[in-house]
Amino acid sequence: MGELLQIRVTAWTWRPEDVEETWLGLYTLAWPAPPPPPSTPPVTTSAPTPKRGVLEMVEALDEQSRFGSWSKETEQILESGLKKVLTIKALLEKALGDWNPSLAEKRSNELEDALTELDDKATDLKNKGLLFK
Repeated sequence: MGELLQIRVTAWTWRPEDVEETWLGLYTLAWPAPPPPPSTPPVTTSAPTPKRGVLEMVEALDEQSRFGSWSKETEQILESGLKKVLTIKALLEKALGDWNPSLAEKRSNELEDALTELDDKATDLKNKGLLFK
């Protein structure tokens, strides 16, 4: 690494809008957005919109599973899959930190596969109206 130039191995979501399209059930659980009451005027702010990429969704799912309003059924059915996703994310971050792009690529594929499996369960719960309390 140079004195001024730093070399990094990173992972980011190229098109965050694809996350919602690909894993709609999980996206809904990660970022529940209840509609505002009809009398509430739209809120305008100059604050930047937080990024909603793959890794951010995993973090949001972890947070929502602990502090959100998931139903008991959702918590129970998704618990083991979410633990798997969190473990793979940690392994991906370790591979990135170790400057191991080939292992990071492998972990990224594992993460996407695990998210797809978890989304199938979340979508089933969503279709049954069981996601939230």
